[in-house]
Amino acid sequence: MASLLAASEPVGRKAWYMAAALAGLRKGDLTRLIWADIDFEDNAITVRDGKAKRTDVIPMHPQLAEELKCRRDAAMATPKAKVFPQTVTDLTRQKDFLRAGIAHEAVVTDNKGKPVMIGIGKWRRPLTRIACEDAEGRVIDLHAMRTTLGTNLARAGVAPQLAQRIMRHADYRTTHKHYTVLGLTDTAKAIERLPAIKQPSQQTAKANGTTGECLTDDPQQYPQQSGREVAQSGATRCDEPSKKPPSGGGRKSGGERTLRDRVRPNAALRNKAGEGARTLDIQLGRLNAQPTTTAESTANKQGCNSPSNTLSNAENSTPSDVDLCLVTQAWESLPKVVRAAIVGVVEGVTSNVRGK
Repeated sequence: MASLLAASEPVGRKAWYMAAALAGLRKGDLTRLIWADIDFEDNAITVRDGKAKRTDVIPMHPQLAEELKCRRDAAMATPKAKVFPQTVTDLTRQKDFLRAGIAHEAVVTDNKGKPVMIGIGKWRRPLTRIACEDAEGRVIDLHAMRTTLGTNLARAGVAPQLAQRIMRHADYRTTHKHYTVLGLTDTAKAIERLPAIKQPSQQTAKANGTTGECLTDDPQQYPQQSGREVAQSGATRCDEPSKKPPSGGGRKSGGERTLRDRVRPNAALRNKAGEGARTLDIQLGRLNAQPTTTAESTANKQGCNSPSNTLSNAENSTPSDVDLCLVTQAWESLPKVVRAAIVGVVEGVTSNVRGK
């Protein structure tokens, strides 16, 4: 851009290109601009009847304001006079671009790719044109200076909404998509502005576990779930005899089970899933063979109903009598409804067997 301003200053077109690059004015805006639309006190430019058919007021760059002041003083213009009486044509602009080194000459070729020749005799030469495209195929014209303005605003870190108002677009996405061209240099500068990663202190490194040391004061090093207890508090192993005295009623107490194990040490054992050792020779058949009244009277005669007499009777009784006492106690501990149901089932089975 600096080369273009230097090449166009001798011919009086510096302010034209500067207004396009620093204010984003289109060709029609430059043609209609009058001195009354320029406010040098507030450094603002009023654009009337633009592309959107509205009136916009945009700020004026100090460098552009200084150039326009010099142009106004040199022309001694009135407020109603045009700022640019002569419109810069496309051919004139291309020649200015060529002198500034922005454009270049290219040979015109035909459909077969051969150069088009002009002139006769020693003046015969290939036809050339001023090519205003870059290596990527982008066209370099007056409207491209609006892209220069949008790109410079983005590089300066201007918010898209503010750039939209300066460019006089209805949507800021138009400014961002079509009038902003950023390259690797811009992204590299953005990366350079990122803060460096600082070296962690010793305390921070220990807290984050980056030093490879085993931390003992870090709460996260301990498991969040405690290990399972081996046994419940106060629980008694199944192979240890209970020290509690036998109690009447309900389920058999540990003392009763211990008494049976002592009286019958040679009983056969069977292990079942989820249960301990159980004897196989509990003679429940006696309950079915004898009436309830007989079992109860026999138990009463032997003193089986009294838990306090169990130990004394067991010393003078046979193994079968002890089993009968235990079964009788278990039978009496059952509710009456359950005992009546069991008796009914036993009587039904007995009658079926007799019928067969």
